[in-house]
Amino acid sequence: AVLCRLKYPFHVVNYFLDPAKAGDASIQFMCGVLYELGLDIPQSHVRAFQYFKLAANQGLAKAQYEVASHYLRITKKQEALEYMLLAANQGYLPALLMLAYRYEKGMDIKESPEKALEYYKKAFKICENHPCYVEHQLFIKKKLLIYQKALPQKQALLKKK
Repeated sequence: AVLCRLKYPFHVVNYFLDPAKAGDASIQFMCGVLYELGLDIPQSHVRAFQYFKLAANQGLAKAQYEVASHYLRITKKQEALEYMLLAANQGYLPALLMLAYRYEKGMDIKESPEKALEYYKKAFKICENHPCYVEHQLFIKKKLLIYQKALPQKQALLKKK
């Protein structure tokens, strides 16, 4: 952090370093974003991950999602699932949709139409009355209709496997 201040004294990240060190999860997340995108500082995915993980371990859902996404990129599937579940359990919409999709397709976890439906329902509850989520509402409604009709056949197919 001191090196960053000396090398880049007028960069915006310098204003966030002290609160981030003091444990402010939102500021830690912001530092992660700055490093991830290389905004006003040299891009560093390693530094970004470090800040995301600090915030995630304090319970910030969007940071947990970022950590899960990072673990998926480096194929640490179990760690990714753990952080994705933490974010989803807080009602973080991207995590709910990601889990629903992964259970639907059997990506890195055992295919489960029941779990997919459960997560699609939770996601729909979050966005059903929110004007910003109109596109999500339509997508999830379609998925719910498909799943509710196809669930018995899908369960029968999976039992035969």
